[in-house]
Amino acid sequence: ANALSTNMEYTDPDQILHEISIQNHDYFKIDKQQKDQVYWPVNDSPVLYGHGFHWPDGKARLQIVEDGILFERKHNTDNLTNTFVAFLEEEELA
Repeated sequence: ANALSTNMEYTDPDQILHEISIQNHDYFKIDKQQKDQVYWPVNDSPVLYGHGFHWPDGKARLQIVEDGILFERKHNTDNLTNTFVAFLEEEELA
């Protein structure tokens, strides 16, 4: 990543996974998984999608990436949802 001038200051993959778990709620607490738990690759397979991609038509969704922000975090403005998510995080239930 530093070769692409993003200047990441991580010293190991665990720090990267921790940052992902903080920045992307879809991966909340993924860095807290036990070392023997595997989310991918399963069965040591280097292939994730062998018979089409995870879309109804099985086709990949590819696009050309330009300079700038790759992912934008969506902000939820629903107070009830935000309060509930905060409660789950505080209680370590999510």
